[in-house]
Amino acid sequence: MRSSVRQPCKPAEPNLEQALLVERHHAESFLEERVVSGAEIHRDRDVVWVVHSGQAWRNAGIMVRFTASSAAGRLDTLVARYKRHGRGMALWVSQSATPSNLTELLRSRRMRCQKYFPAMVRTLRPAAAVRAVPEGLTIRRVEDIAEYERAPYPAIGPITTPLRRVAFERLRSLLTHRSGRTRAFVAWLNDTPAGAIEVFRGSETAGIHGLSVLDRYQGRGIGSALIEQGCRDAAKSGATEIVLLATTEGQRLYERRGFVEVGRFGYWYRSFQRGR
Repeated sequence: MRSSVRQPCKPAEPNLEQALLVERHHAESFLEERVVSGAEIHRDRDVVWVVHSGQAWRNAGIMVRFTASSAAGRLDTLVARYKRHGRGMALWVSQSATPSNLTELLRSRRMRCQKYFPAMVRTLRPAAAVRAVPEGLTIRRVEDIAEYERAPYPAIGPITTPLRRVAFERLRSLLTHRSGRTRAFVAWLNDTPAGAIEVFRGSETAGIHGLSVLDRYQGRGIGSALIEQGCRDAAKSGATEIVLLATTEGQRLYERRGFVEVGRFGYWYRSFQRGR
């Protein structure tokens, strides 16, 4: 879901029904973080939001549905809480977010739209054409996350910083929770973990989260192989569609794997580090 490229928040021609499916799925995945130690999860009637001690981009809200009369006060409440936390604050603003002057209210609180993310959906039946698996590649479901304290988990890296430890423990909590709704797969190239993907089995649909391939192994079809593994896992759970929020760089890969853009979500952010 992340991108280092700054992009304008240009709207796409949306399929509002499908875009809402993507938005509801991600809100549900936010709520699943309740099992993570130290995560503060809010399920308000007008926004779902998370305060987290891990990566700054995880401190975010979605399903923004403020009323015209409440929006200013509600935003001030969120800003005050995130400011006390001292990291950053983000809101995912879809085409269905309200009120109509939301962007002006965000700008007046020093939030800026840093980029947009295509919301994408793929129908799981019929299956997409299967690509040949790169030689020496195997994809394994993560059964024991402790294995990746020795062989670094590709989306996290060696556990050498507090942030990476938090990310590792977050994944451990999600994978070991009795709900079993979060599953992870790692692509091993011979004896090296080269890429990873998370699949969240939501109540309405499944979603791909956290697709990552190490830089030195990109361009070999590993990302495609992981996507197909995620789609097979989702189909086995009974899902007929699978959703995601793509980076602008990753969008072409997802399109090649049968995903269609249904809308774009603006990523509005403000940092509170160093007093900003």
